[in-house]
Order: sequence, then structure tokens, then C-alpha cells
Amino acid sequence: MYVGIYFRVFLSLLPLWVVDGNQCSDGVLTIHPERVVVKYGDFVEVNCSASGPHDGMGWEATVGNKPIEEDIHLITWTVEELTDWDVEAECFINLQDGEQCIKTLTVVMYKDLEHAPVLSANHTGPMIEGTTYLLQCAIYNVAPVCNLNVRWYRGDVLIGHSPADNSTERPTPVNVTATLRITPTKHDDGAQFRCEAELNLGQEGPQPPPPKMISQNVSITVHYGPVTTNCPRTIEISEGENLETFCPSEGNPRPTVRWMRDGLSIDPGLPLSREDSGVYTVNVTGLLSFEDTIEVFVMYGPVFHCPSNYIVEEYTAHNLSCKVDGYPRPDTQWLKDGEEVILPEELSRGYGGQYFILANSTYGNASHLLDIKVLYPPSPIAELEDTEVDVVGSDVVLKCAVYGDPRPQYRWSYPRVSNVWVNTEDGVSLLHINGTTGENIGTYTCFAFNKLGEERRSVRVTVKGVQASCPIQFSIANKPVNEAVVEYNNNVSIRCSAPGHKRILWAVSVNQSITGDTWTEKALTDWNVMPTCKVTLENRDPCHKLFNVTLFKTPKDLSIRFQNHSGPLFKDKQYTLLCEIQNVAPVKNLVVNWYKKEINSSRSVKNETFQDNSNKEPQNVSSTLLIKATKSENGAQYWCEARLKLGDHDTNATSQPLRVTVYYAPVITRPNGSDVPVFKDYQEVLVCEAEGNPKPEIIWIFNNKSSKGGDLTIGTDKAGFITCRASNEVANVTKTMKLVFKGFFAACPVEISPPSLVVRYGDSASATCRALEPISGMGWESTLGAVGLEEGVTELNWTVKELREWTMRPQCFINPEDGEQCLKELAVVVYKMPDSVTLTIGDPGPKDVGTIYNLTCRIENFNPVQNLTVRWLKREVLWELVQEVVREEDNSMGPQNKTYEWQLIFKPSDNGAEYYCEAGLGLTPDPHIPSQPVLVTVHYPPSHSEDEVLLLERDTTLNCTADANPPPSYTWKTSGTQEAMDKTPVLTINEAGNYTCTASNRLGSGTKHFIVESRSSGTFWAIIGAGVGVIFILVLSYGILKWKAGANSII
Repeated sequence: MYVGIYFRVFLSLLPLWVVDGNQCSDGVLTIHPERVVVKYGDFVEVNCSASGPHDGMGWEATVGNKPIEEDIHLITWTVEELTDWDVEAECFINLQDGEQCIKTLTVVMYKDLEHAPVLSANHTGPMIEGTTYLLQCAIYNVAPVCNLNVRWYRGDVLIGHSPADNSTERPTPVNVTATLRITPTKHDDGAQFRCEAELNLGQEGPQPPPPKMISQNVSITVHYGPVTTNCPRTIEISEGENLETFCPSEGNPRPTVRWMRDGLSIDPGLPLSREDSGVYTVNVTGLLSFEDTIEVFVMYGPVFHCPSNYIVEEYTAHNLSCKVDGYPRPDTQWLKDGEEVILPEELSRGYGGQYFILANSTYGNASHLLDIKVLYPPSPIAELEDTEVDVVGSDVVLKCAVYGDPRPQYRWSYPRVSNVWVNTEDGVSLLHINGTTGENIGTYTCFAFNKLGEERRSVRVTVKGVQASCPIQFSIANKPVNEAVVEYNNNVSIRCSAPGHKRILWAVSVNQSITGDTWTEKALTDWNVMPTCKVTLENRDPCHKLFNVTLFKTPKDLSIRFQNHSGPLFKDKQYTLLCEIQNVAPVKNLVVNWYKKEINSSRSVKNETFQDNSNKEPQNVSSTLLIKATKSENGAQYWCEARLKLGDHDTNATSQPLRVTVYYAPVITRPNGSDVPVFKDYQEVLVCEAEGNPKPEIIWIFNNKSSKGGDLTIGTDKAGFITCRASNEVANVTKTMKLVFKGFFAACPVEISPPSLVVRYGDSASATCRALEPISGMGWESTLGAVGLEEGVTELNWTVKELREWTMRPQCFINPEDGEQCLKELAVVVYKMPDSVTLTIGDPGPKDVGTIYNLTCRIENFNPVQNLTVRWLKREVLWELVQEVVREEDNSMGPQNKTYEWQLIFKPSDNGAEYYCEAGLGLTPDPHIPSQPVLVTVHYPPSHSEDEVLLLERDTTLNCTADANPPPSYTWKTSGTQEAMDKTPVLTINEAGNYTCTASNRLGSGTKHFIVESRSSGTFWAIIGAGVGVIFILVLSYGILKWKAGANSII
């Protein structure tokens, strides 16, 4: 490093002492080669030779310095790895004349291009045609830069080059950027540009030269245009052609061409019709946007816009429009009967006829035929006269005829009766009456008309000796009716109609008449109302008709009792049941039905009517039923039903049932015999049973002593006569028996195990009989499983595999060794559980509250009946036993079917409850067998919570929701109005006042009152409340202080 510095200093001072050192004579000193090109880091070798005598020669260099040497003629400068970019080397020689000769070696160091140039532009995105842009080619780490050459290509075409940069002498590697200025056109759109860089080191450089480096291709997008061609200001085009060939446009981005007419886009590819002539706008949008206006003319031949027929009223200005279109515009000519004519403004009948119209143009010819018709009004009607029919049933024809153009039409006004008909032929209208009656009496009017006028004529048809009928009809809600059935204080609305009426009037009473076709009463209370409809008819005489109204009041208060009697009945006497109905109307429609319920059934026993009662107003009436008190009447129930027979409006009410209690004398049923055997040392139990109502009291009488109770145990010391007495309120009865002493009692000394059997029908059964003392033999007597006498045994079994007899009495017998044969019976009960248990409750459907219903439980195919227990259960949340039927006193054997009834009056709380019945025999662990549960729907009238008093708030809400089934309808009323305000259960109000809500369904109605007070009315009470609160706090505070101060305090 320091050597190089010293050498450079030396070279700078050399001119001071070397005189013309560079001026070497030719051939004295030679460097070969004079110019060397060396790649950075490569080996370099240059020879320096002298041709003549000298005092020494050498190399002065920044790298590889060679000191002066004598007696040589060739000296070589060598560097193994040349890396000094600023290298300088000179060969010198010292001449003998004292001068020095110097030759300078030209050293060019280079470095291969290591990286491809980077091509870029000074712009991003599309380029605009006609705008100048710079392409930049960046070459990195290049030396020597003065030998760098850059070429520019568009595709494979050389378009320019950037020569070596001689502006810098710096030999070290540098980064350089070459530029190319381009002005793109539309032809450059999509073109690819690149740059190539190479070092031009000449002939001395390496061969082949260093490789050139090529940049990546850069594609440019050129935006240009749009350019439009074939777009004249005026276009004439034949009909059927299109505009697609006009105004094509080119550009990038690709322009859009939009044809518009009257502000709307059109498709230029569609064929044009004559209607498409006009001014069009062509809007071209691309890199730039512009708009042209073009007038388009569509050429076509003459076209007529003219009707084939034209009708005009006589002597009126016509508005005939007959135009001929075409382009170019055609000429027209009108001809009638071969002569050219011109139509006047008003046409008479003579201008009617056919016209021939011609149209000519250079684009074609056309013709048209036109018929003109001149109209006039109808003439007066003739031949229509009044007609009187002499004989009822005769046919009548009325004729109506006129002239006019257009041909007149006819219309008749006449009494609308089915035997009248009209037909019109050849301009004449005929009205036919087939079989004339009184309904045909009236006025008949014929109307003849066309659009220019009308003629009319009226005549009258009468029938000798006959009056006209009245066609009035009545309807309710558009349904024809002849009468109405209305509940008292309910609304009624009847419409009166009659075909062809002019005026309708209702006469309700002497002082009340209503104009209009509808008679309405919001609350009908007049029991003798007689509404009459009066009509004034078109083409008929006035008439009137009475409408029948039946006003009724439902019987609600029914009661049933015995007439002139209270308490129980006594057997074999007659009594009168009285059914009283209060406030019912009309009585002539009333039917009272009497019903009786016995143990297993109910039936109707009497009905009574009151048709002879013509009074329409509410009355109190009664009905009677005569009954005879018998034993079978005991426990029976009677009730009455009051029914108003009103057709579709039948209504009824039912009394509460009246249960009949019949008292009758006792009847002793046990014992049956008259003698009772008595044994020594053996106690006998005597049983006395009796039937009667009230239940008899049983007393045994023996030797003037009495003992109460049905069972009496007697010892062996009793002998003689004993009496059983049964007594109740009706009578006393007795039965006397004789006690007969029989000596000693010999019980059969056997034991049966088990002592009794309960066996399901069809199952097996067995028992064991064991002798308790010595015997000679034993056996079993039975209809099934009998065992004959067997000797030498003390124990014997009775067995049946399938027990299929309902009455079994097997007996075990023994033959004692020292006595007579004895036997003992095995008690056997054969049972069968019911096949089915079914519950029904009256008729299907909802049940009305307060009405008696029979709950019927049917048990089928079971045994024994005397063990049956029936239970009735109800479930709302949990099952609840509501009724139980105890066992019957029925000793019949074998499977039976039984039906039991229980009467029930449903309450609102029963709605949704489930009922079922179950049957059991109580003989085994087998469960009770239940029926399917029956869900009960109960209908009941509305009921409300208590009336409410409220303070008025903003949007105060009144809730009138009532408990009812079926759901009720609601009406609201407020003080000062009787009009219904709303029909919902909830009402929102903004004013204080008294509000009444009524909820109604078919079973009745309920009312709830709301008193809504304004806030001001509550101020006084608010002040009082505040004052009371302050006083309470003061008293409480004083009490606390007194308690804390103690009893002796003076506070």
C-alpha cells in the first residue's frame, strides 16, 4: 500500500527531473501488449523490451513493481491476482546519455456482469397513447462503466441503445441506470420491452467477450381511443334493417357503444320498424367518453290508419280519423262510386256507403275500403194498448215495435211473476202472460232504445173479478223466514223485501212507524208486538203483510215438591207431585216432562201441554203427577223438565231431582222354619233378619225376657217357644219358633285343610280331609272329583284339575268304628273377574252446569255378584273416591252382567276432570278392574271477580276476563251511553267514569262494574293519609324516648 503511494508521488515529481522522459525514440523501448484487459482477480503479464544499450530498466507499478536491472533487454511485469482497480504501471529505461525513457501500460480491469439488468418504467398501470414515458434499465456492480453498452428491444426488434458512459473515469464497479424515452401508440398495447447489457472491451478483451445480461420482459398496456367510424349525422334505412353497422368504435379499454332513444337504451341489432324513426343518441364510453346525436329515418310504403267501418249520428259533426303514414310521405285520394269526393263536417243519411281510398309514394302504393253508417233514433211505439182479461187463466200477448238505426233494443217493466216471459224477433218485442192470475195485475211498460234515444209506452193489464196479490217476503240475516222467535229483552232485526218495490214502511204500533226495509229492536219487550210491512210496488198496487213474532222467556225457576205433604211416604197411599214453573212465556208453547229414575234406568212418566192458554205474557204455571207409594218406589227419584217448543229455538230447564222415601212394614225373612233342634252341651245361634223401611229393630222374646239384636245364642237348657219381633215406625211383626230338645250333639270328627277355597273359574282346586278318631273308612262326595269309600286310611285328598262348575259343595264323609256315618262340607267359592268395565256419562258432548246426568257403569261377565264392589272415582289432580256401591244381596250363581248408575250434577270446577268406575270382588289379591277414564267438559255461565274501583292513569286498562265455558262474548258500556264500546275482555280508557262489562254465552251472562276516578278525587285522601302517617311517626318516636328514659322519667 505504501509502495503504491510512494510510486504515485514519484511519478508526480518525475517531470521535474526527467527531461522529456516520455519521448522515447522509436524502437528504443517496447511494451507488449501496450494495452491489456484483465478480469478482476486474474493473472496479468506484460513484457517490456529495450533495443539498444542502456544503463538499466525496470517497472514502476502500484502493484508488482520491478526494480531497475542492468544488462537485460527484457523485463516482465507480472501480477498473480490483479485486484487493484486503480492500478498503474510504467516501464522505464535509463539511457547512456543520461536520459530516461518511459512507456506507460494501459490497464483495463473489468468484471463480468453478475446480475441481469432490472427493467422498469417511471409509471405504474396502463399507459396513455401519446404520452411520453421513461423505461429504466438498472445494471448493478459493473466495471469499467465506460465500456458498458445497453441495447433496447421491443419484442425482438432493436429500438435503441445507450452507449458507454464516458462521463466518469472511475474504474471501480458502479451501479448505473440507462433510460429510454418512449411515446406509446395503440400498436404498442401488449408489447414487451427488454434491455440487454454487455461490456465492449475491444480486440484486447477476452474472446469470446463477457456474456451479455438480459432483463426480464416488461409488457405494457396502452389505453387509447375510442375511435368511431361510419357514424353520419343522418341515417336513412329500410324497414327491417338494423343499426349494427353504424358507429363501430375501437379503443382500450374496449369501449362500450350504447344506442339510446328518448332516454332508454335500445339494441342496435334489432330490425327497425317504421315506428322507430326519430332522434337517437350514440354514447361511446372507453378511455374517454363522447356522445353523438343521429337522426334516423326508416323508409316504408304507405300504411293506412283507418277503420273499416265508421258509424256516425245523423246531423252531428263526425270525428272520423283516417290517416296514411309512410316515408317518403304518400299522396291520398277518396273515391265513392268511382268519383272523387270530399266529406263534409256533418253527415246525413245519404253519405252512408262504401269509400275507396288510394295512397301513392315512391316507396310503394296502397288502398283501403271504408264503410260509413249514419245512425238515427227510434220511432214512437205503436200497437201497445191496455188489456182487460175476462177469464182467469187466459193467455195475453203485448206487442211493442219501433224503427231505428242501429236496430232498437227492448226492455219491459212489469210485475215479476214466473208466468211472464219476453221474446224479441225481427225488431219486434212480445211479452207473453201464460194463464193470467191476480199476480199479473199491474202496469206494463215497454222501453225501446238505441244509443241515440229512447221511446216508452205504458199500458195496464187487469183481470175481471180478481184482486192483485202481495209479494212481500221476510228475511233474517239474508235467510228467508215467515216468523221469528225472540228471547225477551234481546234484539231482533227483520228485513222486508218485495220485487219491484218503490218504498217500504214498517207499522210497528199505532204510534210507531219506521221508514226503510228493516225493523230493528235492540231490546224487544212488547209481548203483543205486531209489526206490519207496507210496500209501494212498481207496476203493482200497494200491499201489506203482518210478520209473526213469538217473544219468549226461558223457564229458569223450576221447583218440585209434594203437594200438601212433607216427609216420607207411606206404602199404598197416593201422593201428588207438583212441578212449579215461574215467569215463563208463551205458555201455549210450554211442555212439562216428568221423569223417574229407578235403580238401573230412567224413563219418562208423563208430559203435559198448555196449548189452550193464549196469553202471550209471562205466567206462573204448574204441573202435577199422581204416584202411589209402593215398596219399589223407595229410593226412586223424580224430576220435571220445562221445555218451550219453539222449533230451532227450543229451550228448557230442569228441576233438581226429588228422592222418594217410602216407609213400609217389616217382613221377617229369617228364620224360615218353625222348629229349632237343641242339643245338650251344644250352643245354637238363632238368626232373625227382617226387611222394612225404616230399618226394623230386632228383639228376641223367650220366657217373658227380651234380647235386642238379630243373632241370639241359646244353650241346651232352652226349651219351649221363642219369638222374633221386628218393629219400625209403620208396624210390628213377629215370628214364633219351637225349641225341640234332641239330646247330645255329635259333631263329625274330621278336619278339612284348608277349611274353605276361593278358586278362579277354570283353575285347579284341592283339599285334604283328615279323620280325628279311629274310622273304618272315608271318602268324598262331589259332582267333580268324587272319591269312593276307602278303608284303612285316615287322610284323603279331593282334587279337580279344572274347576268349571259355579256351584260346588264337596263333602268329606267318614264311617266311625263305633258310630254312624257323618260328613263335613268344604266351602268353595268359584269366581270370575269381569271381562270389561265401561263408563258412560249421559249423551256425548259437553255437560251443562246444574243439569242432572247419569254416570252408568257396566260390568260384564263376572261371578259371584254378591261379592261385587263398585267404586266411582274422579281425578282433577289426584284420584278421589267420590262414591262406592256396596255388595248386593243377590245369591244367584254364574256369570252375570250388571249396570249401576250414579246421578251427578256437574259444577264449573268439574270442567276438565276425569271420571272412571272400577269393579272388584274382594276375594283375592286381584286388583280392581277400572274402566277407561271419561274426560268431562262442563259448560257454565260467566262469572267475574269483584267489582273494582281504580284511579285513572294514562291508558288505564280494565280487565273483564270472565271464567266461562264456552268462552263468552263481551260488551262494554259507560255512563251516559247505551252503545256497545268494544267486544274484547280488556278495555283501555283515558277518561274517568263508570264502566260496565257484560260477558255472555249460551248459558247466561255476568256483569262486572268498574268505577274509575280521576287523580284529583284522590288528593283529599292522600292528604289525610299523609297526616295520619306523620302522627303515627310522632307517637312512635315518643314511645321510644319514654322507654329509654325509664318509668320515673317526666317525659
